[in-house]
Amino acid sequence: MITHSPVVSIITPCYNSTKYVHETLSSLSAQTFTDFEIIAMDDGSSDDTLAILQAYAQHEPRLKIYTQSNQGQAGARQNAIAHATGEYLLCVDSDDKLSPNALEKFVQAARTHQADIVSSNHQLFGRKSTSIIHMSFNLKRLLWVNCILMTALLRRDKFIAAGGFDANLRCFEDWELWINLIKHGAKVHHIPEVLFFYRQREDLTSVTDTTTQYENEATAYIYNKHRQFYSEQGINLYYVFHDAYSCYEKKRSHYANPLRRWFYKTFKPKKYQQIYARYDLL
Repeated sequence: MITHSPVVSIITPCYNSTKYVHETLSSLSAQTFTDFEIIAMDDGSSDDTLAILQAYAQHEPRLKIYTQSNQGQAGARQNAIAHATGEYLLCVDSDDKLSPNALEKFVQAARTHQADIVSSNHQLFGRKSTSIIHMSFNLKRLLWVNCILMTALLRRDKFIAAGGFDANLRCFEDWELWINLIKHGAKVHHIPEVLFFYRQREDLTSVTDTTTQYENEATAYIYNKHRQFYSEQGINLYYVFHDAYSCYEKKRSHYANPLRRWFYKTFKPKKYQQIYARYDLL
């Protein structure tokens, strides 16, 4: 018996998403492009998320549900991808939404431009802000700050060949993935339209010292892992510090992107010296 593999596998990690997951699933079911599967991984939710998924699956046969003990969003995403069978992957978190023609536009662009990664602009919603975020792709920009959202269409065979997400990272695993893929020849195409809606949740507003520490460690790790690639693009320690000093002299903030922020802060509090030494960046 020949089993049909869908063109797209939509990857949706879910954790305590009772308030939002039905709206997310509805936006997926409403796609004008219909050849897809939804891989939902419940990450040990303690609310009714799993029950909502199961009820929704009763009338949405493309929805496949898996469960695991809590491993965090990155772990849920990685494990969900292991069940995917589509030609392409598209990660959509359980509180976000797609425009009705998103899949159609993504797939058409991937095939027309022979792209391995297809990104788009996105719009914020949920709180007061409804800003449209323009995320056009530029390689040097990507090396400074992640300008490709996790919700970008990606060839599954490229993801597998790259080894997937780096398990050493607690955050920025998508940023590292894009750098790794592009370093090995992946082609990127950007659609200058809003195809994705990113929810700003009221219950997820604080940035803790632990979060900042994880981000600093992840940025150091990414730079060190791809140091040669950064150097080939003309980005090295001297370039970073010279740029940071110039910004300081002009009294401009350089906390707007993680790489510059990390290098600047490294030379301030002593705790950042430990990160610096750990990744042999002296």
